[in-house]
Amino acid sequence: MSPFTTLRLGHVCLALAVGVFLLWISLRAHSAESRKGTDVRSLLTVCVWLAIQVTLEALWHRALGLSGFGIIFLLYLDFAVVLPLLSLWLWIRHFALGGHHRMTRPAATLALLTLTGPAFAYYATWVEPFDLKLEEHTVGLASGRGGGADFTIAVIADLQARKVTEYERRAIALVMANNPDIILIAGDIIHWSDMDEYVAAIPEFQSLLQELHAPSGVYFVQGNTDVPELESLLFQDTDVIPLLDEMTNLEIRGNKVTLGGLALAHHRVASGQALLQRMESDSEEADIRILLSHMPDPLLDLSPNSRIDLIVAGHTHGGQVQIPFFGPPITLSQVPRYVAAGGLSEHEGNVIYVSRGIGVERAQAPRVRFLSPPEVSLLTVVSNPPSGRN
Repeated sequence: MSPFTTLRLGHVCLALAVGVFLLWISLRAHSAESRKGTDVRSLLTVCVWLAIQVTLEALWHRALGLSGFGIIFLLYLDFAVVLPLLSLWLWIRHFALGGHHRMTRPAATLALLTLTGPAFAYYATWVEPFDLKLEEHTVGLASGRGGGADFTIAVIADLQARKVTEYERRAIALVMANNPDIILIAGDIIHWSDMDEYVAAIPEFQSLLQELHAPSGVYFVQGNTDVPELESLLFQDTDVIPLLDEMTNLEIRGNKVTLGGLALAHHRVASGQALLQRMESDSEEADIRILLSHMPDPLLDLSPNSRIDLIVAGHTHGGQVQIPFFGPPITLSQVPRYVAAGGLSEHEGNVIYVSRGIGVERAQAPRVRFLSPPEVSLLTVVSNPPSGRN
C-alpha cells in the first residue's frame, strides 16, 4: 500500500470516527433543548470539522507528503464517502428509532443531498473520464492565407497515462480513422514520477505511437510529465518529430504552412521569445502560421491580431471539472477561463484551440472529469487566398 493510499484511508477513518462522535454530542445537546429531533446544526457541525481536518492536513502537507492535488483528493473523499456515510447513519436512526432520533425537514433535506455524492463520484470517476469525444471545428483564416485546398489537423493532448489500455488504443484509432493531413501532439504522453516506472512503460507507448501516420507529419512539443532525455527512445521507430523552440516549413494540400513548436514554458525565455518573434515577423507572407504549445499561456505574449493564425495547446484538461455558468475553477494557466475551458476561442484577435485532453491528472489528484469530457480533435483549416486565386 502506497503512503498516499494509507493517508487517504486514515483520513476517511478519522473523519468518520470524529464525525460520529460530534453527531452524537450534537444530537444529545439538541434533543435536550428541543423535542423536534435531529437539527440541521448537527450536520453543519460535521462539515465544520471536515473543513478543520483538511485545513490542518494542508498546513502539515510537507510532513504528510501532500501536494495541492492531494488536498483536493481528501476534499473529494469527504464529499463522496464521509458525508454520505454519516448521512446514511442519520437516516437509519431516523427510520429505525424514531422519536427524538427523527430528523427535522431541513436536516433531512441536507442529509438527502449529501447522499448524491456517491452517484456523482461514480459518474465523474468511472463514466465521463472514458466518454471520449471527437471534437470537430472549422478554423477560418484571414484573407490572403493559404492558396491551396482546405486541410485537417488532428490534435492529441495529455494522453497522460501510466500504461496503454484499450482506452488509449481507442483514442489513437479515432485519430487515424479521420485521416488527418497532419497530427499535432501537445505533450504529456506518459505520467510516471518514478523514472524506473517511466522507462519500463516506454516500449508499450512507443508501440502505440507507431500507429500515428499523416501525410504532412506528426509533431510533438514537451508537456509537464514528459522527460526530454528519454524522447529519443520513446519516439524511436515512430513518425513523431519533436519541435523544441523551433519551426519547420511544410506544404499541406497546396498551402505553405509554417509550424512552430515551443518547448515547455519556453515562451518566457530567450529561445522561446525568439521563436515567437520569428513567427510574428514577415507579415506580408501568405503562409499559414501555426504555433504548437503544451500550455496555452503563450497566447498572452502575442501582440493583438498577431501574424500567427492559430495556436494549438493542451495542459488545462478543460479544468477536468466545470461548473455550469462559471467554467473550470482550476485551470493551472493564466489565460482567461473561457480559453482554458477548451475548444476554439479568440483572445485579442488571436485564435487558439485548447484541447481538453485524453487522460486525467494523476499523481495525487482524483481521477475525475465532470462536464469536461476527454477528446481528440479534428480541426479543418479553411484556406482563404486573395480574391481571384483558387
